[in-house]
Amino acid sequence: MHPAASAELRHARRDDACDRVLRRGGAGVHTLRDARGDLAPDHIGEDAGRRVDAEGVAGRGDGRHAQAGDGAGDRPDAVADAVDDALRMQIADAYGPDAVETMGDEGGYVIPEMMYDAPFSLLTKAIKESGNEGRIRLATDVAATSFFENGEYAFSGTTHTADDLVLTFSDLAARFDLLSIEDPFEESALADFVRLQKAVPNTRIVGDDLTTTDAGRISRAGEAGAMRAVIIKPNQIGTLTETLDAMRAARNQDIDCIVSHRSGDTMDTFIADLAYAFGVFGLKSGSLRRPERRVKYERLAAIAV
Repeated sequence: MHPAASAELRHARRDDACDRVLRRGGAGVHTLRDARGDLAPDHIGEDAGRRVDAEGVAGRGDGRHAQAGDGAGDRPDAVADAVDDALRMQIADAYGPDAVETMGDEGGYVIPEMMYDAPFSLLTKAIKESGNEGRIRLATDVAATSFFENGEYAFSGTTHTADDLVLTFSDLAARFDLLSIEDPFEESALADFVRLQKAVPNTRIVGDDLTTTDAGRISRAGEAGAMRAVIIKPNQIGTLTETLDAMRAARNQDIDCIVSHRSGDTMDTFIADLAYAFGVFGLKSGSLRRPERRVKYERLAAIAV
């Protein structure tokens, strides 16, 4: 057989496998190509199913992607740095210079503030002052399990019921046009996830503690309508095979995948490659203020060109 014909047959078989395994909403299935335009290895291409535009994985929050020729100022890391400069000035003005020297586990600022909506207001103003209004949307990882005790949620100096949180998150989603809300309830509160996703249909409710990169839990949550997106952590489930099973389960339910770091991360950049190879909705790696977070975005920028 002629080499070109052989390659065409191999690629057709790969696309057929993609169509059977990872079809999404009728979208066309394409063979994956790497950053040089070469065909990716078969064992990746068979499960990838989608191509990713340059910088698409870490694109702007409103879904538009930076295209070639936009200039360095449009790179996601450059945009984030500009917002951070504006945010530092706001935090220093509001809470004093010591506040800008604080650093949370994933690189964020730790401000002495009891009002839960204050960070959203600060970020919204920083986005506007940095010249990025309309190009960035906010998202939040609530990690509600961490402050759930005796059947209630404790924050801002008082306790709240799940009903209270549905109203609170609905208000935040409307006021700040939130792209997503991750883990808004404790990890076993499936029915509350369902209620909130129905209440905020234009915001992605994201499962992490709820689903733990487990294919079975993702399928159950998807069937219940509990979320529109899910966190994928290779070192949470344990193996790459199980990670791909989890991603397949999500796509079978038309749930967006967000490849994510974990707390206590290292300088390893594999998750950037995984996110790009499989054309996922997003890469979550924390603040650019910490080097082990920043290298993931730098790796993504290097391969997504």
